[in-house]
Amino acid sequence: MSNRKKVWFEEAGRRLDPSLVEQLRIKRREDPYETTNEKLPVIVYYSRDTDDNKKKDLFHSCQLDNHSKLDKEIGRRSICGDLTPQMIKQIKDHDAVFIIVP
Repeated sequence: MSNRKKVWFEEAGRRLDPSLVEQLRIKRREDPYETTNEKLPVIVYYSRDTDDNKKKDLFHSCQLDNHSKLDKEIGRRSICGDLTPQMIKQIKDHDAVFIIVP
């Protein structure tokens, strides 16, 4: 059994799709300190009980980072865009987020 400490994306549970976790793992190998502004294309699915105010808050949170952007709603339950690993880390526990997938 490994004594290696899990990193944030390994502890996110069901909030992050397993294939996104793998992409984040690869990015971390390339940049262990997660300083890159390289973006990943993602779809963020909203939690079932998410109201418009929570959606707006999530959207505005992502716009504060010059390198991340959620910009196209896909129906009533999801939005897509490009997010840096740091922004994914920041929003993964947001009340509006059900799951983030690549």
